[in-house]
Amino acid sequence: MVADPVYVLLADLVTSRDVEDRAALRDRLERALVELAGDGAAWYAPLVPVKGIDELSGVLAQPSCAFDLALRINLAVWPHRFRFALGQGSIDVAYETRRAPAMDGTAFHRGADGLARARSEGLPFVLVAPAVSSASRGSIEALLAFHDHFMRRWTPRAVNAVRAYRRHGSQRGAAGELGVSQQAVSDALRRAHHTLLVRAESAVRDHLAALFPNDDSPLPKMVRP
Repeated sequence: MVADPVYVLLADLVTSRDVEDRAALRDRLERALVELAGDGAAWYAPLVPVKGIDELSGVLAQPSCAFDLALRINLAVWPHRFRFALGQGSIDVAYETRRAPAMDGTAFHRGADGLARARSEGLPFVLVAPAVSSASRGSIEALLAFHDHFMRRWTPRAVNAVRAYRRHGSQRGAAGELGVSQQAVSDALRRAHHTLLVRAESAVRDHLAALFPNDDSPLPKMVRP
């Protein structure tokens, strides 16, 4: 048995029955998961599919980057999206395997409870950790619900601009990749409410950094604004 705190990140695909091209979604998801696994410092057991492409499971070595990892997945699979739960607890089965689907323990039970609450309350990300106050948890979940509200309303043009801008870190670089003007990129980012979303992301990171002050995990590359 591994004592607290261990952090499990679970996810399930929202409205999975509505996915028409599952092969294309599987391809995008698998590429994103391979890239995420490359951020080795973040993981004890990398996020992997558990049930086809409908459920994901992983164990974090550094929990403060949980939201950034979730965001990276949802940027990759848009317009589809996963809901996430971060569960704190122990692992008492198969911890030494470093394979999340083989493991079990209170961290997984709390993560599963979090996903159930996310489904019932329509939340994109839920935190289930006894050490975290309800005020902190509520602030994080509300900010991410705000973020999800706008992200779900992006157009294909907007998401392409956001992805390119985050890869390059500049409108000029994004415009070069997309073969459009910088003004077109600027307009697409504005319509996507990108500046507001970046502020929400920064606030979530600040909350998580305060909750996990000894966690010095690097941010995944694609989510940097």
